[in-house]
Amino acid sequence: MRKKIASFYDEELNSWIEAINYFILEITELEKRLEDIISRNSIVDIAAKVSVHQLILNKSKVKYLNLKDEFLKQKAILKTNEILIEDSMITKEIEKSMKDYSLQIKQMEKHFADVKYICNEFLSDMLKK
Repeated sequence: MRKKIASFYDEELNSWIEAINYFILEITELEKRLEDIISRNSIVDIAAKVSVHQLILNKSKVKYLNLKDEFLKQKAILKTNEILIEDSMITKEIEKSMKDYSLQIKQMEKHFADVKYICNEFLSDMLKK
């Protein structure tokens, strides 16, 4: 039997998981840069300012990891004994989940871009001081 739909969904999930891994890697780099700003310790109230951005990064990371877990669960649903299920076994629920995940990852990509921009602007401003 055909496994084209299941294969497509599996590839899509893999792509989204890679995107989330990238987001988390970028957040880790931003966190290191925030730590560097604190270590300069020459700016008044820097710890409080950094703390706000760190909180945003932490919340984002948790959201990304939770979504990654959902993607991994969906990948497991698409397989039986490590083999992709037949297209005839793709349910409306699976299709709906994939559509929902597609929307969520698009929102997450925008969210990540916004968070990264805000954090980079802050870092840039602090390095100028």
